[in-house]
This record gives sequence, structure tokens and C-alpha cells, in this order.
Amino acid sequence: MSQKKKIVITGGAGFIGSHLSNRLSSEFDIHIIDNLSTGDLSRIDNDVNLHLVDIYKSSLDDLAEIFSGAYAVCHLAAVKLHNEDNSSRRIQEVNLLATQKIAIACGISKVSRILFTSSLYAYGNLGPGASAESDELKPINDYGRSKAIGEEIIANIANDYGITYVIPRLYFIYGPGQFAQGGYKSVIMKNIENLKNENPLTITGSGKQELDYVYISDCVEALRLMLMSEVSGIFNVSSGHGTAVEDLISEIAGESFAEIIYTAPDWTEGTKRIGFNTELTKKFAWRPKIDIVKGIALTKESQL
Repeated sequence: MSQKKKIVITGGAGFIGSHLSNRLSSEFDIHIIDNLSTGDLSRIDNDVNLHLVDIYKSSLDDLAEIFSGAYAVCHLAAVKLHNEDNSSRRIQEVNLLATQKIAIACGISKVSRILFTSSLYAYGNLGPGASAESDELKPINDYGRSKAIGEEIIANIANDYGITYVIPRLYFIYGPGQFAQGGYKSVIMKNIENLKNENPLTITGSGKQELDYVYISDCVEALRLMLMSEVSGIFNVSSGHGTAVEDLISEIAGESFAEIIYTAPDWTEGTKRIGFNTELTKKFAWRPKIDIVKGIALTKESQL
């Protein structure tokens, strides 16, 4: 029997990281790195190797030792949107300096491939048009800027060391195991919790804002396809269309007769954050299988 290829996933105990780790664990020797600042070990299958490590505080030698013998490193660990817990300095430390360290350690360890998860926030596009990978990046917050610069860091260092790399720009990923906490709380999880606790469901502003949602299993399949390819480049992981928040809340409420209340508008009022997925579907023959109706049903089933 041939030995399984080793793959390292940073942020492997997080929402997306844990789903990716569990999906790949039957095919590969999975090692996850996580400092458990937002990760949860209960999400992870038993047959993965855990490294309780803070990548910002780790030395290059420490990371290179973990990466030794790995075919690929999936760098998912990141500090999310700026809030009371995540200062601009912390975003720079983790999303920039630690990303640089990860990329250099990959080079030292002769890793063949890097997958770096970027974000729709790198675009800074609030609509009305959808974003394409060729668009100029104009991020409007620290998180978006850190992802845009992180993309350059990965590309430059990967090219220096002859490593192939792929950068998925993730849109709004949702599903079982997602927390409501974060820089901007998940509308889906927050309102499923409201439904569970018999509290009113809430819509910020008019509810006409549109977001591009991708169910977690579809996201993980896109990441798996990109990881196993040798194609280098940037790809939107998106559905290609938006869902209005008021329609989303109506779907969550279902036939429960839950009260729905509208609160004061915030910066999202009037926005449409949608990404074209043409490049991803063309290069990897990927298409989302779970639409928003089925995705909400599956997520509710896991929470209620």
C-alpha cells in the first residue's frame, strides 16, 4: 500500500478548516495547525494530526519541521474582520507577517503546493455589479487589505521557490458547525440561534442587501479540486448570484410563524456582494450542488 501524501492545514479546527480536514482525512495524512483562538477540537475527526501552534509566534524552523515531507500546505488561518478583539495590529501580525512566514517555511521544506484562502473583501466591491478575478482590488477595511497583500506575499514567495499556488477568494460560506461569532456575525447562524431560542429574527435595514452564499460542502469540494490541481491562479468560490437578506430570513423562519423585526441600517445597506464563478467552473468543472433553500434546511437541521 502506498503511503498517503501529507497535507498541512492551518486553521484546521476552524469552520472551513475542520470540514476540509475531515473531507481529506481518508485520502491524505492530514496535519492541522491551530491555536484554538476560534477553533474547536470537537469538529475534527480523530484520524488527523494536531499541532497546537500559534503561527505568528512560531519560528521558521518550527513551521518547517511541521511542513517537512508535506506535499501541500493549505493556509486558512486568519484574523477576521476588525472588532473589539481584533486590532489592526493583530490583523497585520496574523494575516501578513504569519502568512509570509508560512510561505517561506513552505519553500524551506520543499512543499510542492500552497493553497491560500483569500476573500471577497479583497475586492472592496459593494455592488451593484459582480466581481471578477481580473478586477482591480480596492479593499475598504483592514481585513480586505490584509487578504489582498497576502495574495501578493504568497504569489511572490511561491514563485521564488518554484512552488505552485492557488488562491480561492471565498464568498459567504455557511453550514453546520459555523459559529455566529466573528467580525460581522453570520446572518444565517445568528437567526437560526434566534429561532432556536424563540427570539425574534432580525433584519438589519431594508433587507434588500444581497450576499453570495456557498454551502460548506460545495466550498470544500472547490478547495479539494484546486488543491489537487497544478494550476496556479486566483478563483472566486461563489455561486454567481445574490440572495436578499429578507429572503434569507424568510427561508430560515419557514413555517414557524417566528416574529421578524427590522433594525437600523448599517454600512451594508444597499450593497450587493456577488462574485462571478466562471473561472472556477471553467478550470475545474465545479458547480455548487446545494442551493440556498436546501442549504438553510441542512443548517437548521444541524442546529435545532
